[in-house]
Amino acid sequence: MTSWVNRTATAVTDDFHDAVRFSADRLPLAQAHALWLVDVCHTTYTQGAIETGTTPKRFAKRAHVARTTIRNTLPGPT
Repeated sequence: MTSWVNRTATAVTDDFHDAVRFSADRLPLAQAHALWLVDVCHTTYTQGAIETGTTPKRFAKRAHVARTTIRNTLPGPT
């Protein structure tokens, strides 16, 4: 397995940014909210679950599915 330290950094292009935004805009609201709370606001799964009125396990699943959905809809390397 290659360490992330050995990988070459690539600048994020406008097209890539647009693709992420396009995918994120199409997420179901509950998934988008979970992703925002965890990845932008840095809440814990427990804090997010309390705010959204669900269990930490279900909240974590929403964030995971949102990340996976975005990752799977992005274009591959060129």
